[in-house]
Parts: sequence; structure tokens; C-alpha cells
Amino acid sequence: MPKREVTYNPPSLLAVLPILAIAVSSIIIACILIFILVLCYRNWSKIKAGWAWFSGLQPDQNSTGVQFLRGSKIPGIKDAMRPNIHPLRRIAWLALTLALFLTGVQWSRQLYGKLTENPTVLVFDETTLPVDRVTYPEIQIYKRSNFIATKIEEFKELHNDARFAPVHDSDNIEWQKEETTALLYTINHICNPLDPEIIWNNESESSNAKNIIPNLRHADIFEYDENSPNKTFIKTKLIPKLKQAIPSCTGDNGIIKACVWGSKRIDCNDAITDIITDTGAACAFNRMASSISGKHDTIKTHLADEKVCNQSESELYLNKHNDLNLRTPSNRTSTCKEQAHPYQDKIPLTQKYAGPRFGFGFVAQFDLDNTVCPQNDGLAYILGITSIYDELNADTGGVKILLNHDVKIILEAVITISEKDIKKLDRGDRDCILAKPDKNPPDFYQFYTQENCIKECKSEAIFKKCNCSLAGLSNKPGRKLCTTLDDTICAAKIQNDGVNCPKCLPGCSHIAYKVASIISVPYDEKTAPAIVKEMTGNALYTSRVQIGFNVHQMLVMEKQVKYEWTDIIGKFYFSQKKKIL
Repeated sequence: MPKREVTYNPPSLLAVLPILAIAVSSIIIACILIFILVLCYRNWSKIKAGWAWFSGLQPDQNSTGVQFLRGSKIPGIKDAMRPNIHPLRRIAWLALTLALFLTGVQWSRQLYGKLTENPTVLVFDETTLPVDRVTYPEIQIYKRSNFIATKIEEFKELHNDARFAPVHDSDNIEWQKEETTALLYTINHICNPLDPEIIWNNESESSNAKNIIPNLRHADIFEYDENSPNKTFIKTKLIPKLKQAIPSCTGDNGIIKACVWGSKRIDCNDAITDIITDTGAACAFNRMASSISGKHDTIKTHLADEKVCNQSESELYLNKHNDLNLRTPSNRTSTCKEQAHPYQDKIPLTQKYAGPRFGFGFVAQFDLDNTVCPQNDGLAYILGITSIYDELNADTGGVKILLNHDVKIILEAVITISEKDIKKLDRGDRDCILAKPDKNPPDFYQFYTQENCIKECKSEAIFKKCNCSLAGLSNKPGRKLCTTLDDTICAAKIQNDGVNCPKCLPGCSHIAYKVASIISVPYDEKTAPAIVKEMTGNALYTSRVQIGFNVHQMLVMEKQVKYEWTDIIGKFYFSQKKKIL
């Protein structure tokens, strides 16, 4: 067997240093102790005299402070002030009492922290709000058709003329073939975005999108993007042209002939905003500016006829409130009160008194001949009633109003308000989402609401499957619109199959509106309301509508957070046990 060689490595200096440090420290400590013992031995007589003096120290039992402390019900302090006890014993009692007091304060702080920072119980409390503090809804009056037929024919002729060379329109603006193609495709998309068969005129004949104009099947139209080269075309050509083809809300040829708020006539030009939704063109009252409520400019926001004061006041309101303010309206700016909307001093609008005549009322007149792209069938139009923070789904949240009828709509508000402490609950425990959520905020909207979340969810589902988006839904800049026939069929299938949006929980503070009752009375030339005769001259296809709350107090469900004491003590006990272990 070969010999095993053993090598010896002497310890390095670094390995010896800790041992030397311990040895030196021990010697120093021993020297200090020896010095103290020698010092005490030499001064033992003085130490004995000092101890006798200290032992004889006693508080003056006749002093006010001592008598007050002796009368205390706290055992440690009372015992410390007794006469004829050794000072060390007195100090021990005071130290023990102080230690117990500080421990109690520390535990109380921890218990209170767990109470306020980790609530575990969500409860509902009922309260009421007067009608003049309840936010009035946004009213959307749909135009019954999305475009004017004569304008569509004019645009089709413009496209035909531009097939071989650039042409100028009636406004002396030059158009290329690609630009007129984009114009027609965008109109086609807004007309009926989920219907592959588009009705372009008043005839019963339908045609596929690919057959409207030759060679239009493969054009790609993209959403507005501030950083894209197409923004100039959209802002200077496409949007102005589309506005010419969409029926006006106000003016001599407008749909809305008269407006009433709080039983007083108001100027419709100031009160009404032209908007585009996923259902089509509409006129909105009490509209929060879409350019403020949304994070991105889109074709939809550019088509909205936003008022300057509407934008500035909406921005002011958004900056002031991190969460939805459903309790107290804000004062309007003095400048805007002088320029527009002199009928209201606060935003959002609130109804001053109960009764539908103190809400919003209007007279509408429709042209059923020169129209194209109908939004609904029959002699009726859609009226949307929604929160100012929501995008209305007119297919499920709209009310059909018959023409030649005098209509009164009684509303009820369903209000949920949450305490600020609800933010301390996990999202799963509170079962709602904050208007300005800390995690996963809305991509398009400034405020989170359940309706807005569903809009974004549908838009994302269509984009993922079809690689395109709908102009009327919440959208991101630069995405391709679903303008071709194949895109439309794909998007329509997703819409018809339904989209599941499990993450779209209700908002923690939100307001919804229910139609409690509708009173609809038909009229003719003789029985028409006076305001209808005055504003329309007894024309056909009119209606008068009044919308308002009919009660003086609204029920409010208030979400509150609580912490059960059994949970507090249990969690605190186990947390302290973990620290000890």
C-alpha cells in the first residue's frame, strides 16, 4: 500500500487575528474589574456611609405631589409612595409600573394599526341624499340615422372622379384616390360597424361592403395617432368631411329644436354636444368632455363637437377628485358661467327640485327622407340615459321613444358610495374597483367604471382575434379599424358570441339610473304640445320628452369597512408569538 503523504499548512495571520482579539479583550476586561475591586476596597468606608445615606432617603409625606400619588388607584405608583420602604424597592415599583404602561401603549398602537390598516368586514349602511345633490345623468338622443343620404352620394361621386387624377371638392380641397377611399371606408365603418351588409340608400336593396365602390376591398384605415403621418389627413380632411355628412344636433337644420332645464328654456347650442358612440351618432346633454374623460384622442373624440367650457370644467373636476365625487358637486368657473350654461352654478348638473319638468326636456324633429344608415327600425329613436362617467351601451341601456308622442320619463338613481378606508381592503375582499385604481388602471378612460371596463374588454377581444378595432369603442392610437368585409364579419362574430369580462367588477363608488316609469301620449296636429307647435310648426316626426327624478330624497348604499375584535386579538396574538419564537 503506498504511503499517504500529509502536508502541514501553518495557519495564516488572518485566521489567528480573531483569537488574538478575544484574548486581548479578555485581559482588558479583567484589568478593569481588578481596578474596580481595588478602588472599592480602598474607599469601602465612604461607600458604606453613602449607602446608609441613600437608604435613609424618604419622600415628604406631607407634600401635595406625594399625597396625590398615594391616592392613585394604580398599584405600582401607590406602593412606591408608601413611607418607610427602601429606595430600591421604591425605584423597582416605579420601573415596573412604567414598563407595564409603555408595553400597554405599544400594544394599543399595534392593535389600532391592525384595526385601521387591515379591515376584514365589509358592511353596508343606508343613508339618503337630497335630489339637488344627486348627479344628473348624461342624456343621449340618437339621431335615428348616422348620415345624410345626399352627402353620401356626393362623396361617392368625389371618389369616382378621383380614380384617375386628384380632384377638388365643393370646399376647393384637393383629394387623392387613396383619401377618398379612406373616407368611404370610414363612413362604411361608422354606418354599421358590425353588419356586413350595409344599406347605403333608402332602397330595400342591400350590398356587401366590397361592392359599394369598385376596388375598395383591401383598403386599411387606421385609428388617429398623434405621432403618425396620417394625423394631418384625419384632422384636416377626414373629420371635417364626416361632420358634413352627419345630421346636426342644433341649428336651423338640427334635430333638437328646443331645450329646457329646470322648467326654463335654455340655449341648445350651449347645452348639446354632437358625439359618436358604438351605436352611432347622437346628441348629448350633460356630457363630460370625451377628450378629458379619455386618455387618447381618437376619430370618435375628434368627431365630438366639444365646447371649450365643457373641456376646461371637466378637466378641473377630474383634477380635483381622485375618486368619483358622488356627494358634493363642484362650483363652476366664473368665466364659464358667463360664457355658457348660465342655468347652473355647479358641476356635475343636479336637479334642483323633484319632478320630471325640473329635469331636462327637449323637442326633437327628424327627417326620415334624406337619411341613410338607420340606427333602428320603425317610427322611433333611441334615448340613452347613463352616468356621466360611463360609455352607454345603447343596445341594452337605451329606451325607444316613439315619434309624435309627448313623453315623460321618471328616473331612479341607484347610488353606491364607499368610504376612503375601503382602499385598505384587497380587491377580492371589497368586490369592487376604485375609480382611480392603483393597479391595472384603464387603458383608455381616466375613470374606472364597470361599463367602461366592459367596453375596453370588448375592444381588446376584437383586436386580439381580428387584428382591428371599432371606431365607436374605446381604442388605442394607430390601430387598424375593422373596415373591410372580412374584418367586419370577424368582429360581428365576436359581438354575437359574447365576450366574458370577469375582471370588470362594479366600481366602489358608482351611480346608475333606472327608468321607473314612462308616460307616452300620442298627439297629432291639433293636440301637439304648444312648444312643439312653436318650434316645429306642427311638422311630422317630432316628439317632446321630459326626463327627471320624481322624489326629494335618494337612497344611498354606503360601503363601510370594519374590523372584528376577535380577528384583531387573534392576529395580534399570533404575530407576537411569532416574534417570541
